[in-house]
Amino acid sequence: MGESNAEVIFLKPKFTFIENCHGIEDKNICEILFDSTDSQKAVQAKEILPKVIANELTAQQREVISLYYGERLNMSEIAENFGVSVNAVSEILKCAKKTIFRFLRYCFKE
Repeated sequence: MGESNAEVIFLKPKFTFIENCHGIEDKNICEILFDSTDSQKAVQAKEILPKVIANELTAQQREVISLYYGERLNMSEIAENFGVSVNAVSEILKCAKKTIFRFLRYCFKE
């Protein structure tokens, strides 16, 4: 099976998740991805992240994540692409980020 757009985006070395951090879910994910106290943990998290996106998110969540973080579309633009409300896009992003955080937290629980 090939890599999805979201997987490719999160594997790119220049991907800067932290630039798009908004809200508690992003903050929590960023704390794991960019853990300055444990660089090995951060490297492992970056390796796990594409797998979580590919295997644990719905197709719609993967596409929204890809458009939001990879293509840098705003929620209004994504809503227009999908033919849904901005609220719906917001909820899709929120659910996706919660799923990502739960899996990263589980992988790195102390």
